[in-house]
Order: sequence, then C-alpha cells, then structure tokens
Amino acid sequence: MFCELEERLYRSRDAFSSALDDYDEACALHDAEMDVIRDALLQKFGKVPLLETYRQMAVRQQKAKNWAEALRWVERGLTLYGSDAARPEAVEDLRKRVSAYTAKLAGARELPVRAVPVAPKQVDRSGIETLKCESCGAQFERMITRGRKRRTCPTCRS
Repeated sequence: MFCELEERLYRSRDAFSSALDDYDEACALHDAEMDVIRDALLQKFGKVPLLETYRQMAVRQQKAKNWAEALRWVERGLTLYGSDAARPEAVEDLRKRVSAYTAKLAGARELPVRAVPVAPKQVDRSGIETLKCESCGAQFERMITRGRKRRTCPTCRS
C-alpha cells in the first residue's frame, strides 16, 4: 500500500502543491515500517523484492543536490536488501549511487564556499499552453515548463 501511495503522490506532484511533501512523509512512514515488512517479505517470498522507495528518494534528494540525504537513502536501501535481493541489478544501482554521492560529498567539502551573484530568472507569465488529452479528447491548460508534456488531462490522470 505504501508503494502505491508513493507512486500516486509522486505522479501528482504537478497537479497539487502538497504532493511532494505528502510523498516525503509517505516514504518516511514506509521506511519506518520496513524492518517488519522485510521480515514478512522474506517469510513469504524468501527474497526481498524491488524496493523502489529508496532509489526514488535518492533521486529526489539528488535533484535537490542534498547529497548527504541521498546517500542516507541508498545506504538504508542496501541495508534492507542485504544479501537477500530478488533483483541484484537494483542493489547494483544503489551501490553505484553510493559511489557517486560519496564523491559529490567529498567534492563539496573541498570546494571553498563563496557567494556568487546570480541574475534572477525571468519568468514568462504568459507561458500557458492548451493541450488535448489523448484519453478523452478534452482540452486542458498548463504552464509551459521544461520536460515532457502531459498527454492526459488532470481528470484522466486521477
């Protein structure tokens, strides 16, 4: 249930402003229960299936350039997998992330902290586009942002 909730909240991050905060909370609650859940998974399946929460939270922290927190999430995932992972490639992905985040943390400690003036970003307030839902054919509007365009309207996504 935690995984389903996390997936839906993360998918809703553009639809409502509190989605990412709710996602973070769901992941923290999920992690708090994982020691018990892990034992149940081992009893039922004999292995620990994919633990997407840990990779996704690491990615989320990576995007925020919060290397210490990203490292904490991948190390927790590795601890939970132990030697019982059903998918070794998931463990390998987390191990690569440990190396990358550790290097980022080491690099951050070596760089001198210096204030750099940054010009404020110019926001185009008229940047709204109208799209057509591939599912129901309705038109919907969204602000023009970087990344992929939604293919479905908010109603079809929920």
